[in-house]
Amino acid sequence: MKRGWIAWLGVMSIFFFLGGGASNALSGQKEVTIGFVGPLTGGAAFIGIDALNGAKLAVEEINAAGGITVAGKKYDLKIESYDDEVTPAKAVAGLRKLKDRFEIPVVICNISGSSMAITEINERLGTLWCGFARHPKITQRGNKLVLRYEGTVKVDTDLAALGADEIVKAKTYAILCDTGDWGRGLHDEFVKAMEERGIKLLGEEWFDMRKDSDFRVQITKIKALNPDTIKIVAYDEASGQLVKQCRELGVTVPLIMTTGFQAKGRQIAGAKNIEGCINIIGPSSFDPRPESLVNYEKNYRMRYDNKEPGAYGENNYELVYAIARGMEKAGNITDAYKIKEGMKAAVPVEKEHRTAYLQSWTDNGDGVMYRIAGFYKDGKLVDKDGNPPKAP
Repeated sequence: MKRGWIAWLGVMSIFFFLGGGASNALSGQKEVTIGFVGPLTGGAAFIGIDALNGAKLAVEEINAAGGITVAGKKYDLKIESYDDEVTPAKAVAGLRKLKDRFEIPVVICNISGSSMAITEINERLGTLWCGFARHPKITQRGNKLVLRYEGTVKVDTDLAALGADEIVKAKTYAILCDTGDWGRGLHDEFVKAMEERGIKLLGEEWFDMRKDSDFRVQITKIKALNPDTIKIVAYDEASGQLVKQCRELGVTVPLIMTTGFQAKGRQIAGAKNIEGCINIIGPSSFDPRPESLVNYEKNYRMRYDNKEPGAYGENNYELVYAIARGMEKAGNITDAYKIKEGMKAAVPVEKEHRTAYLQSWTDNGDGVMYRIAGFYKDGKLVDKDGNPPKAP
């Protein structure tokens, strides 16, 4: 009898830890399913897993608080995911499967190549695309069902060029760049931004961050050009390896990173190797840290066995709250067009759930975020004057 009591307590502990999910299921409330398409295996899995975890954490919190109220009816939220292995064709297949099986009104997809592919068909399927993919073309093709939960790469490249000019005082530069859609899009915008500031491009080298881990050949060629700074265009793990290998090969100039350079990349690169390097400052670098981010990180670690949270999950956590509040504002859980208008009216979301700091959306669906240029000092980003960045 005692053993049975202990087992029951264990089951109930899991029940309450999961935010009352079983309780909501037993409450008789209907569910609204949000789709998620992203890399959950392979070299980019750390992005997809963190992004999915952030979205799931928001869903669990919303359901634990009673779900959403739409047109006087209560609903729970649910996330259904599909592993696209960072492959555009698989992303399209994933969207179709999720739509056929769950009638999802909204899909979250965050990788540029996959998002570009999805936004070729999502409007025909009546599904709203949301995500933090940065390729400019996602919102430039007239698709009426897109809401980017970030700015385009142009926002980043303009700020990065400002950092190269005003912080590094660079006259020349070179580029180490990934061959994917995101990399090529960012490359083109960065070259334009540097041209506008009169900074000369000396050369560029390319790689595939999905499979490459040794970049010494490309770095050696760039080093021989003797640039004042080098732009590194890659996500977390690859960018961290690039920084580390640059320093191992004697490249000492400040490097210009992207917002894809997150906690894992910093860990691989090491604080000493990124000293003086340029990057874009967002919410995760605010000092003091907003209570919303502190709570998110604490809850993330509790929920996911002390795994370190990243910016990908932070973005999707706030995005799910925007979707939920958008459905409530729209009074609709199925019409993607109405949900989109509801989401535009629902941001900024409530302060306690602001982890990405979306301010608003432009008419074509680009996110307007709070971002500034800065550089790394003692392992942390500071503004261009060397001061800790403050939340707006």
